[in-house]
Amino acid sequence: MKLILVLVSISFLGLLTPTVSAQDSKTALQRGYRTGYSDGYMAGYRDVIENSQKSYEKHREYTKADRAFNESYGKLEDYRDGYQQGFESGYNTGFEKRTFDAALPEGLAKRGVMSPKTADSPKTKMPKPPVISKKQPEPEPVPIPTNSDEKIIIIPAETELIVELLGDLNTDTAKEGERFQAKVVSPIEINGAMVEGRVTKVQKPGRIKKRAELLNARIGQIR
Repeated sequence: MKLILVLVSISFLGLLTPTVSAQDSKTALQRGYRTGYSDGYMAGYRDVIENSQKSYEKHREYTKADRAFNESYGKLEDYRDGYQQGFESGYNTGFEKRTFDAALPEGLAKRGVMSPKTADSPKTKMPKPPVISKKQPEPEPVPIPTNSDEKIIIIPAETELIVELLGDLNTDTAKEGERFQAKVVSPIEINGAMVEGRVTKVQKPGRIKKRAELLNARIGQIR
């Protein structure tokens, strides 16, 4: 009876391993696609504004294809594969100034990472990016439009900003609705830009703990 139980356990684990591996591969591919699309969109939009030649292969991010990779996603090679596919699709969309849409395409599958030598070869026929599905729309990036003579920068949704306050702002004196100004430190693309916002919630220091619990602020404008 003990021997039978051991054999059943081994068989079960043998069937489970390919399923987990396939799931990891899919996760890495999808994560890479979304990040690549966002980076590609910014690169394409920037190229058309600066009147640069249309070419996603010239961008270093496309060649490396590993930005924001995390081992928990799965294999790096699968992530890079998805990143490049997303970068190509996002680049074309941004270059043509179409609406940002990082929804996963139907039939997204591995095709292999494109090396610089392969990408630059005139004899190599590049596969077309898959058709984008409209079933899972993503939040659009936040554009910073100026006049036609100035550079336009696209900030993808949920981008983390590091700012430096230009005035005093603390929980002892701050009030809800109070406006403030700050200077962007990161990301580098908008370093030095001015941020305007307002305080949305303040929780005053307690009598026992003698420290504040919460201060929330919302950014309203970047210029």
